[in-house]
Amino acid sequence: MKIRTKGERQMDNNSIPFNMEFTFDKDLREKPVDFEDMKCGVHHMIEQLESVEDPDVEAKIYGEIGVYSRIIGELDDSERFLQKAINLHILKENLSSVFINQLRLAHTYQWQKEFNKANKLFNELIKKVHDHSRYELYKDFLYQHYGKCKYDEGEFEAAYSLFQVALKIRKEKGDYSLVRSTEASINRCKEILMLP
Repeated sequence: MKIRTKGERQMDNNSIPFNMEFTFDKDLREKPVDFEDMKCGVHHMIEQLESVEDPDVEAKIYGEIGVYSRIIGELDDSERFLQKAINLHILKENLSSVFINQLRLAHTYQWQKEFNKANKLFNELIKKVHDHSRYELYKDFLYQHYGKCKYDEGEFEAAYSLFQVALKIRKEKGDYSLVRSTEASINRCKEILMLP
């Protein structure tokens, strides 16, 4: 999940000498293009942490490690690194970054099949989005990923509705790579629900 706050420096994947790219499988989950490379890339990022002195950079790297750990199936590590990122961002009062990493954590709970935890966190984030305009930028990601959670739970009608909300927002934003991603999710739900 590549979510950026304004001015947030995303880890430059060009500085990681491994392939960190992923695609999506038929169940809407990220799948590494090269599993072993991504696993090595995660270890590379963990090693980088030893030389980091800036807490903002450290928190950002923890968040990235949490995402990639989830994608390679290291779900306990994903949860641990994302929680570290959240705690550091809370200390620095980086509220948007707290939100982003809570969204990532909800996604990890989903993959752990901890649906009660995932749904609780997704609903807290939806409340934040509607109560504070600072999170408006992430609204489409929130609905897209909550839709994926409902999809994993087998609640395909709920997933379909959430994807429709994400699609509307993404069309308004004009980010057509994200529109295509959401349309693929909607089409998968349509196949399952046998909708035209």
